[in-house]
Amino acid sequence: NVHLSKNDAELVDVVHTNADLLMYGGVGIEPPIGHEEYYPNGGKRKPGCPSTIIGIFY
Repeated sequence: NVHLSKNDAELVDVVHTNADLLMYGGVGIEPPIGHEEYYPNGGKRKPGCPSTIIGIFY
């Protein structure tokens, strides 16, 4: 497992923007991993943004 963690710096500020399951088009990390966690629009889908899965295959 290689990813950012709160041990990597004095302050790790995380913005979760695509933290849904891969089968639903998400590729981000949902559990808290830093000191400050932000989940705009619930941290999953963003209005007006295409599905990640569609972007991978087209």
